[in-house]
Amino acid sequence: MKKIMFVVFALSLIVAQSFFVNQGYADTNIAKEISRKDALKASKNFLKMRNEWQGAKLEILTDLYDFEGNRVAYYIVAEQNGKELGNMVVADSTDRGPVIEFGNDPSYTTDIKKMLDEGKNVYYVGPFQFMGAIDTKDLQRQSNEKKNKILNRFKQKIKGNTQVVEEIEREHKFKKIPTSHKESSVEWNSLLADESDIKPLAITAKKLDIPRISQYISGVSYPNSSCGPTAAAMITNYYDSRGYNVRGTAYYGTHASLINHLYSEFGSTIIGTTAGDFANGFDRHLEHNTPGNWTVSRPDAEGNFGTYKAHIDGNAPVAVLSGKIYSPLIDEEWHWLVGSGYDNTNGSYAWLIDPSRPTSSYDRYLKWVDHDQDWMLVFSGYNW
Repeated sequence: MKKIMFVVFALSLIVAQSFFVNQGYADTNIAKEISRKDALKASKNFLKMRNEWQGAKLEILTDLYDFEGNRVAYYIVAEQNGKELGNMVVADSTDRGPVIEFGNDPSYTTDIKKMLDEGKNVYYVGPFQFMGAIDTKDLQRQSNEKKNKILNRFKQKIKGNTQVVEEIEREHKFKKIPTSHKESSVEWNSLLADESDIKPLAITAKKLDIPRISQYISGVSYPNSSCGPTAAAMITNYYDSRGYNVRGTAYYGTHASLINHLYSEFGSTIIGTTAGDFANGFDRHLEHNTPGNWTVSRPDAEGNFGTYKAHIDGNAPVAVLSGKIYSPLIDEEWHWLVGSGYDNTNGSYAWLIDPSRPTSSYDRYLKWVDHDQDWMLVFSGYNW
């Protein structure tokens, strides 16, 4: 009797497993391709959970490719009455996403439409970064041109420092975008459910009111490589606005003067600011008026969302260095962002401000597990 019961039980498990696989709830160890139809469905359900951009028409503007020419995501635009409400980068496989990044800045769509009008494919080469190229060879050519431009400028200053040259060469090699299959598969399953089963969720998020500054404002001495000092300037001004005894724009007279001071204090160069130089320089700067009262650390971001969230909850912005893994296709070697908030309503997202964009109120959220392998953080805190 026990043998019969065991056989029945085993068969029931096989039937149940088959049912869940057929319903799209496949083994989370196996990555599955996401069709355009399912990408749109997941996007619609994602927005319904957030009760955001309701009534908008969702349309896939273009496929997004990696450096090998493989599709990795879809660029989806949400429009209502001819006006763009926002845009999303949605993965094409269950080992990423579902929604890799999203926000309401229409300039990304404008840039991508221009690439498409020029007959180019659009490559997703990292957070906030879209590159237009005819093919992968053209993409590589553009990357090499930028790399050589940096090398030529830097060689005039380094006088034979081969270690720095090797660093630039290494960092400009293309690398694969990381995956986060375990977490992503669970979220895909929830977002591919029937729309009638999707209910709005309670929003769990926080944003800090960061005064925004662009690294390209008039008066900045080295705008192309001032993303780090600009990020630090935004964080410093935030602390100043909350009553901390720090030297912000009010002390130096203008935003540009503050950025230029930080550029010098951090030891920044034309290839940008390293994480170590940022952390050490920022600690020095914060302690000009209160020596010994600040703590600055620079951990990797991978698996560190909880600590990031705790700093935001404690009203402490976070500097985020992007560029450990992705090939940097911008004019500086690394790129600094300001972690100004979080949203973990339906996934863990960091709200980031990009110093290279115009100063505006636009929001952009980056999925933590799809990007944290590429990030390093700089935390700061006041020791009461």
